[in-house]
Amino acid sequence: MARSRLVFFLCSLACLVLCGAVGASAQADELVDFTLNDFTTRQQISTSSFRGRVMLIIFGSIYCKPCVEMLPVVRRLRDTYEQAGLVVVGIDIDVGCDDQKITQFIKDHQIRHLYLIDTIKVARQNRVFTLPTTLIVNPQGGIEKRLLGVHDFEKIEGIIKKVLPEGCSKPYLPR
Repeated sequence: MARSRLVFFLCSLACLVLCGAVGASAQADELVDFTLNDFTTRQQISTSSFRGRVMLIIFGSIYCKPCVEMLPVVRRLRDTYEQAGLVVVGIDIDVGCDDQKITQFIKDHQIRHLYLIDTIKVARQNRVFTLPTTLIVNPQGGIEKRLLGVHDFEKIEGIIKKVLPEGCSKPYLPR
């Protein structure tokens, strides 16, 4: 476990060092589309297939305490706005992490959104250099907001409501 944390720390540090060099490769306001496998279903997921919908993309790690703190907020956003068209995508950058650990993590934290594994390439392409980073992507594929660190439900909800298509911004309230 200590070795995994060290690897994560070194990868994060490398991302920070590369920030200047990689940042110029992607436009600041556009999501660089990607295709990754969903960990649970093993299906290929392509962000381009979600054009026309609002996406909430969270980059994190199972070893990142702030990332884990964001999970209840992410779950609540998904439960509240999925029927309004919100697509929630978690991207785990734990390269080489044991599948059993990730499976247990998904189960323990009741993760029901798409859960993709990245080799840090997608994070770099989209100028993600700290964890957690949350991207709110509008239906046209533009990054509406880039949030670093932990944020509460109300803050993220306010942004999502602004970018959901007209008539879709009402939350789903289960009976």
